[in-house]
Amino acid sequence: MIDAVYQAPNFGETLLRRIIAVLKTALHLGVHRCATTSFQAYLDQNTQVLAQFGVAAWTPRRTRKALFAGLVRPPEAACQADRAKDDAARVLVERERDALAQQGIRNLVVSEENMIGTPRDNLARGALYPHLPQRLARFVNAFGGKIDDIGLCIRNYEDYWASVLAFSTAHGGDVPSPSEAAHLARQPRNWTTLVQDIAQAVPNARITVWTFEAFAGRPRRQFNMLTGRIDVAHMLDQSPNWKNSSRNCNKLRHILKTKGRAEMAARLPRGGGTWMPFDTDDRAHMQARYDADKRWLSHAGPQITFHAQTAIKVPRKIHALTGADQTGGHHEPTRLMG
Repeated sequence: MIDAVYQAPNFGETLLRRIIAVLKTALHLGVHRCATTSFQAYLDQNTQVLAQFGVAAWTPRRTRKALFAGLVRPPEAACQADRAKDDAARVLVERERDALAQQGIRNLVVSEENMIGTPRDNLARGALYPHLPQRLARFVNAFGGKIDDIGLCIRNYEDYWASVLAFSTAHGGDVPSPSEAAHLARQPRNWTTLVQDIAQAVPNARITVWTFEAFAGRPRRQFNMLTGRIDVAHMLDQSPNWKNSSRNCNKLRHILKTKGRAEMAARLPRGGGTWMPFDTDDRAHMQARYDADKRWLSHAGPQITFHAQTAIKVPRKIHALTGADQTGGHHEPTRLMG
């Protein structure tokens, strides 16, 4: 008969697991061309203040050096080397989260738009983040499924695709033909499709969606919606810090001509205004789709919270404690947008 070997509980490991459980993790998925880089700059410029309130932020300054190395890659069939990268990333992320928890950090905000795909891949495949489920699954695995909140910003389709195309053209991409633009206007995936993909990939996470039109210039509000830490947001610096804004037609023409692409430059409309590559029918179609998305999101169920306008009520007890609202001590007029 083999005697059972008694193993005393490792109280240190048990305590560490309990500490880690307190650390709430929120993933800000972007999307691209939706003031995501500006929000990341906001987090970066407030790193020290956030830490004082038990909040850590991982932005591309951190994620693209080593932390997410190998995770942002095309969604081809996984090979043994890719699985090794995924396993290594999970070990590294778990170690970093353990360290944060032991330092007293209680909220981790991860802002990395490439978790769901890239604009270049969207244009190459003619679809809106077509492999989001496969890409996001890698990051869910890297965090051991311990994800509490997901944040996603959406934007009117015509402006989103126009901004993506302007950025792509400035960096070597082609100016689309009318038929190519029409294809993008009618590609099958909607923002609601993305949200459904996310809900399936992270079924236990709260998903918060907001509109670019209402919140692009309000990073504090985005932080509030993503984390619920209204007690922190009013302490943060919100100096304007716009990043990666789209080039207008004049700037795009100059870039193309400088790179010896005069033929592409000639495809752009005359004048110096914002480039809109879609015709009236395309724009009407995309506006109808966006309106339908917002209606769906407004009644999507308990897992999903949708903010289409800037008015956010501050709990009375928070207001009484801080003496200010989450805008930083002054009240902004309610603007109904989106």
